[in-house]
Amino acid sequence: MCWSGLFENIPHIGESVFNRLKNKRDILSASEVCKSWFQSVSELMITRCALNIFQETESGQSDLINVDKVLTRQRLYNGVIVSSALYGNYYWKDLFTTLMKLNLVCSIVWARIDGSRHWITTSPAFFLSFGSVLNSLEELEINLGDESFAERGWPEAFQNLTHLKKVTLHNAHGRLLNSLQIHCRQLRKLVIKRVAFHQPLAGLLNFPLLEELFLENVYIHSTPESNSVKQVSLPCLKHLSISLSPLFDCAFENHMFSVIHVPRLCSISTTFSVCKVLQIVPGNFLRLIKLNTKCDTNQNNHDDLEPNNGIIAVEAINITARELVRWVNVQCPRTQRLDFSPSMSEHSLGKVSEVATRVLPVLKEITIGPAVYWRREE
Repeated sequence: MCWSGLFENIPHIGESVFNRLKNKRDILSASEVCKSWFQSVSELMITRCALNIFQETESGQSDLINVDKVLTRQRLYNGVIVSSALYGNYYWKDLFTTLMKLNLVCSIVWARIDGSRHWITTSPAFFLSFGSVLNSLEELEINLGDESFAERGWPEAFQNLTHLKKVTLHNAHGRLLNSLQIHCRQLRKLVIKRVAFHQPLAGLLNFPLLEELFLENVYIHSTPESNSVKQVSLPCLKHLSISLSPLFDCAFENHMFSVIHVPRLCSISTTFSVCKVLQIVPGNFLRLIKLNTKCDTNQNNHDDLEPNNGIIAVEAINITARELVRWVNVQCPRTQRLDFSPSMSEHSLGKVSEVATRVLPVLKEITIGPAVYWRREE
C-alpha cells in the first residue's frame, strides 16, 4: 500500500505521524509530498481562527505581536486581524514585516482591517502596501475610517488585491467601490453596510462574476456630475438584497437612476423606495421576492407601480403589508405562497389573507414564518 493510501485508509495516522515532527519546516516539507499529505498537514496545523497581529500591553496600549514567537508554535494561521491606533513609518515597516513573515509560512487568505481606531489603517496607501504583501488574499473585511474618503490615491488602492472573492465593507464610499470594480474582477460576494454614493449605483457595481450582493443602509446624494441614467449587467448574480438609508433625499431620485440587468437572479430582498433610484431587470430564474415596507421613508405611492413582465415567474413572496397584495396580483400572478411577517397583528393578517385568497387565483398557502396560516383545499 502506498503512503497516500495508508493515510486515507487508517484514521488519524496522519495526525500521529506529523505530531512527531517538532520542526515546523519539516512538517511543511512533508505537506509537499502528495495531495493527501498536504490535506493532513492543513487539517492539523491551520486554524480557522484569525490571528490578531496586535496585542494589548500592560499599560493598555496596543503593540505588534512577537511574530518570531508565534512562528515557533506548531499551529499556522491563514487569517489576520489588523486593528491599531499606532501609525507612522516605523509602525508600517514593522507591521508589513510581520505580515510578510506570516504569509511566507502559510498563505493568508482572509483578513479584517479596522480603521475605526485610526483612519490611516484604511487609507489608499495602506491598501496598496497591504496588497503587495498579501497578494493571495481571497476574503477581506474592512471597517472604514471616516477621514479616508478625502485621501488621494483610491483608483490604485486595490491594484494588488486582484484575487479577492469576498469583500465586506462597513462605512464605505464610492471611491473605494470604484477601485474595487476596476481591480477585483474575480469578486463573487459583496456585502456593504452603510454606504454613501454620489453617483448612480450602476456606475459602481460592474463585477462580472458577482453572485451575491447585499447593500444595507445605502445613502445616495446627487451632484451636478451625476445627473444621468447608468446601466450595468451582472450576468452571474443570484441573490440581491438592498435597502436605502432613512436619510435618502427623494428630491434627487430622478437624477440618480440606475438599471441593473440580472438574468440569473433567483431571490431579491428590497423595499418600495428602492424603485425610485433603481430598476432591476431579472430573467426567468427569479422565484422569491421579499418586500419590506418598514424600511421605506414614503409608503404612499404603491398605486403608481406599473406591471413588470420580467418577474411573472415568481412563485413565492415574503410580504409585510396589506397594500402589497394588489402589487403581487399585478406583478407576480403565478405566486403560490405568501409568507407574512410574524410581527403582523392578527387583525391585519386576517384582512390581508381574506383579500389574498380572493384576488390571487393560484395561491396555495399562506404562512407566518414556519407555521401554515391558510392552505387551499384541493
